Amino acid sequence: MTNEKEKHLSLAGVVVGLVALGAFPSANADSVSKTSAEIVLPPKANGVELFAAKELSEHWRKATGEEVKTVAGATGTARWLFRLGRAAQIDRSGLDKNDATIRIGKGVVDIAGVDGEGAAMKTSTPAGTLFGVYSFLERKLGVRWL
Repeated sequence: MTNEKEKHLSLAGVVVGLVALGAFPSANADSVSKTSAEIVLPPKANGVELFAAKELSEHWRKATGEEVKTVAGATGTARWLFRLGRAAQIDRSGLDKNDATIRIGKGVVDIAGVDGEGAAMKTSTPAGTLFGVYSFLERKLGVRWL
């Protein structure tokens, strides 16, 4: 039997709908600027970190109508800064496979999990950062998965 995280991974391909953005402070269509968000990845990002950035970027755009830049280092021009994977500099030593930590501060969201080498959508590849992104999208932007 698959666990809840594996279910999210296998079902993550289709967005059914978005609900109000009120759960994520100041991230609504009226308050998002042209440089609304940046995603920071570590140097030599692995496949899981790259795919997590792609998913976050795509769903942020769908929710806000704004494009998201993925950068190697923060430019300081974005309203929201997302640091993913190793770029978040979060201690992941106590996390289990596919677990993640999400830390939300003023204008900064750090999402990091236990990640492995290999394709992000392969069930044998630990993909904690990706699951952390999905959790953030569900809980803070109201994204729902089929």
